[in-house]
Amino acid sequence: MKFYRSITVFGVPNRVVCNINEQILDTNECWGFGPGEKVDNMVVLFGGITMMYFERRRYGHVKRIQFNPLYTTHVLTDSRRMKVKRRQLTLKDYLAYFCSGLILLEDILTADFAHNLELFFGMLMNCSQDDRPKFEVHCDITLIQTNLYDCGIIVLQMMELWDGHKKFDGNTMPNYTNEQLQHIRHQYIWHWILDVDNIHRHEVLQYYDALL
Repeated sequence: MKFYRSITVFGVPNRVVCNINEQILDTNECWGFGPGEKVDNMVVLFGGITMMYFERRRYGHVKRIQFNPLYTTHVLTDSRRMKVKRRQLTLKDYLAYFCSGLILLEDILTADFAHNLELFFGMLMNCSQDDRPKFEVHCDITLIQTNLYDCGIIVLQMMELWDGHKKFDGNTMPNYTNEQLQHIRHQYIWHWILDVDNIHRHEVLQYYDALL
């Protein structure tokens, strides 16, 4: 509790507290994990990429790939152009959306993806529309947010838990109470900062004089 409060209190000097696979989290972003605060979009991007890194580290591959909004802007904007004016995307362009070595083409082709990614992969593979990979869309009913500030926490949980199976009383996610969501805030801070691959782990613990 002491460590959590020290990291998430408003107004502390900004410093990097987590760097996992070149993904950075600082105290300004950790403030959003404080009680009743809102997690910002950059933390959600950090969380999504870090979850994929953990999955590759544990299983040797990534099956649930999460794109950030830069992908949507890049690909969908380009797809509206005339064919002769569209950019010829390569795998090097694709790698700009992820850390080096995190996602392989084999991961993409076997992942659970939305159908609007078919265009992107068709361009990557330089194949015709008939040969383009097909993706199935899953529409699930998510839990009802009971407050005005836990939306980011719920999104992080959706990315982490969703596997297409309705394991929680006929739904793909549990119905959290406010107390449970607050506990999840604690868990994210501890889980990320104490991870063995966080290169700032020891110096952060020394700086905050955390009693583990």
